[in-house]
Order: sequence, then structure tokens, then C-alpha cells
Amino acid sequence: MRQHRFASGFHGVGRFVSAVVLALGFVAIWSAPAAAGLDWCEDDPVIHVGGHVANAVTGFRASDLKTLTGPITYVVVVPQSRAAVTRVDTRLATLPTVAYVEPVADAFFRATWGPTVDLVVISNVPAARSFSTLTSVNSAQAGTVEWKRGISNRWVEVAFTFGR
Repeated sequence: MRQHRFASGFHGVGRFVSAVVLALGFVAIWSAPAAAGLDWCEDDPVIHVGGHVANAVTGFRASDLKTLTGPITYVVVVPQSRAAVTRVDTRLATLPTVAYVEPVADAFFRATWGPTVDLVVISNVPAARSFSTLTSVNSAQAGTVEWKRGISNRWVEVAFTFGR
């Protein structure tokens, strides 16, 4: 019996579809651990200093969310000479958040954190029990990131430089 010229083409399509389904199956299997990983909550206020922008992020396990006893607090410490051009925007924060800008004397700032640090973020996650946190300050604009591990109910300090 003679095979129709389109039949071999459909057979090729069937092999192609099978290969695509198999590849998608492998992707689903390999990505499952990432999707089933830790549930993570994070808060993300945006810090503006002059023409620079940074994000402060404090994260912790989602299972600890129910133990929060108040808003996550950020204190952004800057030299007095930068206070007028510094603001913190918490509108994008997904959790209850308060933020303050705390200017300190330029000489004190430089003596405490060094001449290359542009700002310091101090954060606190109030909770009914103790759990691990991770606070980071990053700037995609400058390509820099600093982070520090912490514990709820304790202040965590992250010194940050926008880069030169």
C-alpha cells in the first residue's frame, strides 16, 4: 500500500508535539522545587536620595506573618547635608510599614560608617515570637546590594553605598 505524501508529514508533527510535551514535562519537574520552596513575605519601601534610588527589603517566612504585632519600621540615616534630598516612599510596601528619615551631623555619619557610605537603613520587624529575617538594600540603577541577616524584635543595620 502506498503512503500518502501528507501522512509522513503528520507523523513528523506528532514526533515534534511529543518532544515539546516531554520538554515541558521536564521543565515542570525541574521547576517544582522552586515553586514549592519557602513561602516568603517581604516589604519593599523605595528610598530616594538626590538622583539615586534604592529599595530596602525585609523578608521572612510567610508562616511568621501571623505573629507580627505592628508595622515593619525603617529608619533611613543620612548625613545632614543629604537630608533635604532624601525621602522614603512606602506606598509600594505590601505589609504595614512606617519609615523615617533621620539626618545626623555629617562628621558623625562619616566617623561612624565611613566616607564611602551614602545611607544606613535600620529596620525592625515586631513580632510575638522570634524568627529569622533578611534585610537588604539594593539599587538596580547603581548595580549594588548590601544585606544582613537578622531576628525579629531586634534592629538590623545595613550600610549602603550607591557606588561610584
